[in-house]
Amino acid sequence: MGAFRPVRLGYIVHVVLLPALLVGVMLAVNGRWYAAPLVEVGDEAAYGLQVERAKRFRELVGPYSRFDFNHPGPAASYYYAFTEPVLTPWPSPMGRHHVAQLLLNAAFLLMALHAIYVLSPRKTDALLLAAAFLFVLARSGLGADYLSKIWPPYLLIFPTLTLVTTMAGVSMGRVALALPAALASIYMVHNHVSAVTVVAPMWVLGVALALVARRGRPNRLTGLERASLWAAMTIVVVSLVPLLVDEWRHSPGNLSRLWAFFATQPGASHGWGEAAQFVGRFFARPFSPGLGHPERIMAAVMLMAAIALAGDPIHRRLVAFVWMGVILLVLGATRIVGPLIDHVLLFAVAFAAMGVFLVMVGLRLSRPLVVWPLVVVTAGMALGAGIVRDDVPAPQPTEALLQAIHPQPGRTYELVWAEEGPHHEQWSMAASLALMMTRRGLAVCTPPTWWVMFGRDMSACPPDAERLTLYATEQRPPQRRAHSASAGGTTVEWGPDTLSLDR
Repeated sequence: MGAFRPVRLGYIVHVVLLPALLVGVMLAVNGRWYAAPLVEVGDEAAYGLQVERAKRFRELVGPYSRFDFNHPGPAASYYYAFTEPVLTPWPSPMGRHHVAQLLLNAAFLLMALHAIYVLSPRKTDALLLAAAFLFVLARSGLGADYLSKIWPPYLLIFPTLTLVTTMAGVSMGRVALALPAALASIYMVHNHVSAVTVVAPMWVLGVALALVARRGRPNRLTGLERASLWAAMTIVVVSLVPLLVDEWRHSPGNLSRLWAFFATQPGASHGWGEAAQFVGRFFARPFSPGLGHPERIMAAVMLMAAIALAGDPIHRRLVAFVWMGVILLVLGATRIVGPLIDHVLLFAVAFAAMGVFLVMVGLRLSRPLVVWPLVVVTAGMALGAGIVRDDVPAPQPTEALLQAIHPQPGRTYELVWAEEGPHHEQWSMAASLALMMTRRGLAVCTPPTWWVMFGRDMSACPPDAERLTLYATEQRPPQRRAHSASAGGTTVEWGPDTLSLDR
């Protein structure tokens, strides 16, 4: 027993302490913001509608895309739905979703630190990984409260770190790490289809190397390894159920739409040089924002990591997986439809952090007298960058509009707005109204062309639905409905058509 306590204490210090502190400090410094009466508008309202469907086990697809498909799966929606009743100290559902994502990000960070702790001969390597990751996060311009953002591109950063570190362990025959690798993979793929380009090849390489690594060992798995494999396979199967049910119930299903979209693309949309510069910016930004040739920084980091770690087995695997990830990111960037916008491959931040970590290991910075000051400084930088310094958000006009409309149970309300022109952006307020009304048990429907954002169940309106027409107040045409209300730049009209009454 005397030999066990120091190991347990060391594990807490090197693996558990930092994620716990991140959660505690962020809840303290951003607590007022999380606890505010937050009201979702726009994208967050659309995600809130998915959470409401998940509460009734009716959500089958992931976040919407403006390319007329949804991302593969609803893992985040169900996670928020299941954690919402538990996080009662935060009054608004939106606040609870942010806190839930903060806890999940901390859990993914803990999994990554655990992998390094059990795989590396130097336990302080776990802290060095944390220092590199926090430094890159703080310097990447992710904006306030990036540690708890629920916008899908941000959801991939932390699980990517978990995926790379755990797959390196799996490739060495450490089968128990397949469980956190599976959890990270599912969360990545469900929330953004682009993650498939990295996740699938990494699993192929990791499993192939694992079979080679275990070839000379007894075939029998330990109890922990068997349990981890069964749990990993179970959650993978469960994660596929909503995707397959959607495919079976609808024609075409979401998977078919995804396939059709990417199959009809002409191939490379961007040159290799442009794609390399795009990915390189994620590596260069923490050191020199706006650098003219960021791909050179990326190449230098990766070459330094590969040369410095030539003799260390676990770090050789990490170098291989990070190199593979960078190549896949560049390949993926060549095929991005439209402009190369950072959020499309935002999880490249994790690969940049892994590159910095490997260079730091190669420079032998894992010594306690060096790594602890690095952790303290980078944690301060990361927490400082994540603080919401604005005042508590002002109340959104959604409640004021609903009070004026005074919707009644037993009726269906149809939200409509012009899909082109100055009133197009009213979809944002429409999503907020739809979410608030849904939470109150009211029936809502929306234009069929917006079903990817609002869901299939809202795309069919009965003939007797009460129409609520949304306008941008400054561009509003002459009133033609009996009632109207304005708030926050939005005007809603409803009731009988006054022109038809005049006739």
